Amino acid sequence: MWRLDEQGGQAGRYITYHSWVLKLVENGRGLYEMWEVDSSGDEFQSGVERSIELINEQQDICLKFNATPLFPTFGQKIVISKGVYEGLSLEAIRYPSPNHMCGRWLITDE
Repeated sequence: MWRLDEQGGQAGRYITYHSWVLKLVENGRGLYEMWEVDSSGDEFQSGVERSIELINEQQDICLKFNATPLFPTFGQKIVISKGVYEGLSLEAIRYPSPNHMCGRWLITDE
């Protein structure tokens, strides 16, 4: 999916892939570079290494448990129980779900 940035300029086009956002940034020499969202989710940084690493890690974990890698999209909902945002230990479970949900449940003992 391509869309113009907030300023409507030519540079700053976004590519969304599952739940990752990449951005094409003009480098001043008439070429574009790929940038990715940083670990805080607040800024963009040069490169796509983090995005590729996250995709590979998720695929490896799924394969380890003989599960098909299914990546959530921005429009899907996730279940987050009380205590997750407070930093309690959590368990992550994936259930078959309707299309509006990604099937991920993050739960604590609370």
